[in-house]
Amino acid sequence: MARDVVDHLVGWLPGFLASASDVRLPAGPAVTDDPVRAWRVHADGVQAILEDPGCVDRLFAHPRIGEHTLADAIDRTPPTCSCTPGTSAAPPAGR
Repeated sequence: MARDVVDHLVGWLPGFLASASDVRLPAGPAVTDDPVRAWRVHADGVQAILEDPGCVDRLFAHPRIGEHTLADAIDRTPPTCSCTPGTSAAPPAGR
């Protein structure tokens, strides 16, 4: 089950960000091959966006949630996403 959560988070956030901004997250290994490394690459990519002053204030214009800064859009991701600011970026326990 933990692998499914990692797969979901690693799978949907890159596409969500790309759908409304020019920011791209780096691709890691497939979750089926190395879930811990897949999560680490994903979490590090999100953290790099949040720490880059040139990224955080970029426009994120999505047809369903409107216009926000990129940092605000990431902050509005579901609270179960442990890549959001103020939460741990550690890989989920389990598999």
